[in-house]
Amino acid sequence: MAEQHVQGMSVAVIKNYRIEWAEGFGLANAKSSAKVSRHTKFQAASISKPIAALAALKLADQGLVDLDTDINNYLSAWQLNYESFSTDQKVTLRHILSHTSGLTVDGFPGYQRGSVYPSDIEILNGQGNTAPVTLGTAPGKEMRYSGGAYTVMELLIEDVAKQSFDSYMAQQILGPLGMKQSTFAQPLPKQQWPQVSAAFDAQGKQLEGDWHGYPEQAAAGLWTTPTDLAKYIIAVQNAVAKRQQTILQAPSVKQMLTPQIGGWGLGPNLSETNSGQVFKHSGKNAGFTNEFIAYSATGDGLVIMANSDGAGPVIEELKLAISAHYGWDLAEAMVIEPSSLNNKFEVAIAGDYVFEQDANLVMSISKAADTYQVHDRTNNERFYFVPTNSDELTNIESGSRIKLTTNEAGQLSGFVWAGRYRFLKQQ
Repeated sequence: MAEQHVQGMSVAVIKNYRIEWAEGFGLANAKSSAKVSRHTKFQAASISKPIAALAALKLADQGLVDLDTDINNYLSAWQLNYESFSTDQKVTLRHILSHTSGLTVDGFPGYQRGSVYPSDIEILNGQGNTAPVTLGTAPGKEMRYSGGAYTVMELLIEDVAKQSFDSYMAQQILGPLGMKQSTFAQPLPKQQWPQVSAAFDAQGKQLEGDWHGYPEQAAAGLWTTPTDLAKYIIAVQNAVAKRQQTILQAPSVKQMLTPQIGGWGLGPNLSETNSGQVFKHSGKNAGFTNEFIAYSATGDGLVIMANSDGAGPVIEELKLAISAHYGWDLAEAMVIEPSSLNNKFEVAIAGDYVFEQDANLVMSISKAADTYQVHDRTNNERFYFVPTNSDELTNIESGSRIKLTTNEAGQLSGFVWAGRYRFLKQQ
């Protein structure tokens, strides 16, 4: 933790359908010297999405929505404009939950504590700090990670349930799951401030205002603990094993864990190991880095939450250690097989790249011997990658990947980091 300037972490391990152990480590707040405990709340970041997905699935169970119907049929105050994109296929909740909606806006940078938050409609119209949410690709054709799509779903849930998103989630999802330390409330109520961790940058410095707020609640706004996330995981595992009734009907759980285009389920990401299917999700907000991974068919899994931008390598090491200790294959030592970039990419790759959703976030790529250095100029972090395909680079520490993208002329136009963060090359 010290080597990566990680101030605090919290871990929960699930074994045989129960929480085997949960523990906090390190510092929660440098100003107050508060320590992390198993009860300290962290921002779940994108792990908010699979929890929020339960709301859409529950509404479908109740017959209030259909997962394969045009979302505009359920939206009242805002409608998705299809006129700007030629397609007969309409966006559905199934598309949104599996990141195949084609909707834009990958993620959100958050707002300083004390800021006036935009409404969902203002966010969708580009009146917050991100671009408008529009159709970027045809629905149902490819996997395109979209936090913007989940914000559309958030508004849809409010329209159908006729109550605020955070109150619906508290009453219908978090409460029944026993996630008593969790809330989607944004901004975070003042009485809960002493219960949460501050956020820290990659150098271990506490963020100004202690943390950012995320009015994009379904996409990034959940405050929770590893113990509470473990309760969600166990509920899913119990449903699969038919051990216990959950908040969802069995067919919905089956759909949730059925791979769609790109390997995503309806909420969680899915993959296969030698021991069977796993469901998982990672999360990254300003100053928070998290991950959960668990087997679908057995009652085992783990949750790791950290209050640092630089916690990725530590999380990977913890996953390996926990998995090895329990004889699981949830994480395995990374093996990278170097390759070569296509010549046109090798020639053109050096330069600056700007994050599609925030022009202040700039990455520079340069060649360094047999590796490529990616310099996060905004946060002054450096990452080292090697080519692992003709259009792909892999981080030698974390295993995260950069996929190079081209324009219509076949020229390098940018890259997508970790399958979700789009950067555009500057000329």
